[in-house]
Amino acid sequence: MNRQKIMANRRRDIIIIVGCTILALIGGYGWSRGFGNFTWFRNFDTPGTASVDDAVLNYEPLIQQYAKEYGIESYVPVIEALMQQESSGLG
Repeated sequence: MNRQKIMANRRRDIIIIVGCTILALIGGYGWSRGFGNFTWFRNFDTPGTASVDDAVLNYEPLIQQYAKEYGIESYVPVIEALMQQESSGLG
């Protein structure tokens, strides 16, 4: 290939890299600001509305006892959610 073609290919490659970088930066900014449908990740700090079965709730005193023993009382709802997901409180 001649020198002009090599330089043209390099320019094209640089333009593609810069363009992709700009798109990634714009997308990242939008993601972090919650534009569009990206607001879902901001709700992790707030309690959800999921429910657990009575079979899981029957374990709540035991869960609270051990959570208190290990200093993780604030995680009782998470532990119950895990129990619901894994076994529905059935053993």
